[in-house]
Amino acid sequence: MLNVSLVSFYHRLEEYPSRYSLAAFRLAAHNLAIPDVRIRILPVHMDESPEVTTKRLNDLSTDLTGMTAYIWTTDKVQTIANSELLANPRIVIGGPEVSALDICSFPSGTQLVSGEGEDPLRRIILSILTGQEGDATTHKDVVFPSKYTPIYSEPFMPALTEFEDTDKTFTWHDTSVGCAYNCGFCGHRIRQGVQARNLAITEEEIKGIGRIGFNERAIIDPILAFPLGRDKKILEWYTQYAPDTKVTAYYRSEVFNEDTINLLASTNMQEVIIGLQTLNPCVPSWLRSNDLTKAYNFLPQLSQNGIPFKLELIIGLPGDDYAGQRSSLQEVIDVFKPNSLRAYPLTVIKNTKLAAIVNADATGQQEWVHMDQRSRAIASNSYSQTELNRMVIFASALTSLYNVLKPFENVTFSTLERRVLDELGKQDPDTMHMFRRANDKEGRSYWKNELK
Repeated sequence: MLNVSLVSFYHRLEEYPSRYSLAAFRLAAHNLAIPDVRIRILPVHMDESPEVTTKRLNDLSTDLTGMTAYIWTTDKVQTIANSELLANPRIVIGGPEVSALDICSFPSGTQLVSGEGEDPLRRIILSILTGQEGDATTHKDVVFPSKYTPIYSEPFMPALTEFEDTDKTFTWHDTSVGCAYNCGFCGHRIRQGVQARNLAITEEEIKGIGRIGFNERAIIDPILAFPLGRDKKILEWYTQYAPDTKVTAYYRSEVFNEDTINLLASTNMQEVIIGLQTLNPCVPSWLRSNDLTKAYNFLPQLSQNGIPFKLELIIGLPGDDYAGQRSSLQEVIDVFKPNSLRAYPLTVIKNTKLAAIVNADATGQQEWVHMDQRSRAIASNSYSQTELNRMVIFASALTSLYNVLKPFENVTFSTLERRVLDELGKQDPDTMHMFRRANDKEGRSYWKNELK
């Protein structure tokens, strides 16, 4: 029997109360049916010591350890992989930061998988079983088989080590991978097109969600409505099989019509998340092509029909500036009236169109962006670093104040702006630094204290 342990790193449970990652779910589900293989998912808190983690892996008689490298897990992945306490040093590592890893800093035989890992993991497992181990990381986008183990099904649940009642608070789901749109800043488009999961298996997964009794579920499809109309069947299944599970899902205003509004109004929808990003027409269409007619037509209908929704904006898209960002915020607050509002500083994701214009001013290109060591944008052809700092502080202060006041009163942009500018005008260094971090939780806590 080959024992495969997939490490699921977690933290920030107050924001996302789940110890099990969807990536680990999908890797396990794709490969659980291989004969003579036992796959288990091991939840590991980021504060857990490497010594404790390696002991837990050894207690599972682990023959192959799978870990995911994100910016926030890379150091921990490397420490665990190189631990002399690990009984079997056979390691496979995937995730978005794999391209930045130095294979020489890992034990001999460690395999790095870039992109979707389901098929490469299968090839690695089969190569071990047949005694023909080698580099199995060459891959294409995974094509979902018609038959694989549905996550949350009874055959799947033994893969979750240490599953407890507290783990029923929140979990993740997806019904497709990839995005039909081609926004230049977005990592979803690294995969070509949309690959939908098997509908029959998706139905079984939703049945499992209802059977287990999860309180909340976030569907992380980039846009739930693709392929077009598919969301109707999926949300109907949630209503039928998991009526007590609150659902969060992502949409774009471009896919809305009257049927969509009626559908969302009839489901147990906790929150519809819409990445609007900007209303500034100076942002190039290759970065973010918005159908503003659709936005102005359908987004107000969400509020009018009692559909809770969050709008997300991005701070620092090339082409935007302080005046353009201010105009976007004003329209969003006074016209669309979302239940909550977030503004995120722009991150430059590898292999995107945006990444292709990093430092492009050095070659005389008109559109360019500079970024720091964390891949955060710091300047572009339309704003300086000083102006971006002003944009981040203003947007963070304004949106967090909006989120505090919106549940209790009909707030307007002008009222919010006056309060924000008065507060920022004090130039308190700690306050300015706090808003510059663009942490909505910190911002809301600050305003709640100020408004007492």
